[in-house]
Amino acid sequence: MITGLAVGSMPSAASAAPDGMSSAERNEAPLGARLQGVQHFGLTVQNMGRAYQFYTEVLGGTEVFRHGDFQGDGVQNTLLADQEIEANMRGVNPRTIGVPDLRSGAQRLDVRFIQFDNMVLELLQYREADQPMGSAKSFAEPLEHMSPAFPRMMHICFYVRDDVDFNKFIADLEAESARRGMTQVRANRTIRVMTEADRKAAPRSANTNRVTAEPSNGWELIYCKGPEGEQLEFVGGARLPPVARRGADDLNVKDCIMQKLVCNSLGALLFAASMAMTTASVVAQEAPRVRYQEIPEGAYSVVAQVRAKAGKEDALRAATLPLIDLVRGDPKNLVYFLQEDRAKPGHFIFYEVFASQADFDAHNAMPYVQAWFAKLPELADGGVEVLRMAVLGVPKK
Repeated sequence: MITGLAVGSMPSAASAAPDGMSSAERNEAPLGARLQGVQHFGLTVQNMGRAYQFYTEVLGGTEVFRHGDFQGDGVQNTLLADQEIEANMRGVNPRTIGVPDLRSGAQRLDVRFIQFDNMVLELLQYREADQPMGSAKSFAEPLEHMSPAFPRMMHICFYVRDDVDFNKFIADLEAESARRGMTQVRANRTIRVMTEADRKAAPRSANTNRVTAEPSNGWELIYCKGPEGEQLEFVGGARLPPVARRGADDLNVKDCIMQKLVCNSLGALLFAASMAMTTASVVAQEAPRVRYQEIPEGAYSVVAQVRAKAGKEDALRAATLPLIDLVRGDPKNLVYFLQEDRAKPGHFIFYEVFASQADFDAHNAMPYVQAWFAKLPELADGGVEVLRMAVLGVPKK
């Protein structure tokens, strides 16, 4: 065991996968059959507070988890063994090629996970031990001149809703970022510009590259730098390109599964995240099917209700709807429904099932649940009323 991180945990060889394939069968299957999909995208940042503000307050992501102060031999080996080998081959101190010393604790690693409708972004910061979490100072110097043409470069792409004016969105993104002092957030233009003054003076219509060639006719896009110098892309257009359309279609025939991480484990660095491409409204209505066979005898069941203050019905509904995706994505959750009284708008009733009270308590301790509770004094008339029950008559396995 190392500080903040456990290594070496493996699932039981006798366990069965949700599709009925045994672990032994799965381990002999093609590699693609052993994957569940892309879990998350990670971005190492210089200024954690700045990056967090951009991806939550500017772009509207929701924090679902944070952990930090990772250090120790196991963490160093897990994350940086290849870099230490490289330093040894070059005959240089690892610190000179940007390798932190997590082993001794001289440097630390912090992570925060931000969820969007169909993707989770992990923000990572390596910092000196004497710097606080969320520091504006990172251990290593940021790379400069990060052209997307460099091999190994990656980018994060956000999908702009179909009914949004793409040109105005880019203009508003730059303006809002500048207002917050994030002057690094700059989008390209579709006309040739040689200076920053030229870029700023370009007409708003130059904010969007509208593709007319098949098979991507109708796609709108532009590249943009983020607050940490990272490469971003924004895409839109009523006509989805084939790869995106396939992802949306697949959602209709597959369960939407998002793994949540286990605190103090290697999962903290491999937090599950990604769902098939879709919009939030589709995800909210196309929930994973109820897993009746996984509900044990005596499962922990909760019926809870909360009522909005007069005039706060819409605000409480808006604050509560994101819980649907987040809770249903928790592997410990077996059933989750959010309901609203047809006769009394603003009266919300929750139905939740977990295997045990411990699972329910762990769910209630999640940051996104605590953030929701923190909004209730302003939005709700009283607190949450809860009935705690045991499930009877579960199907036999």
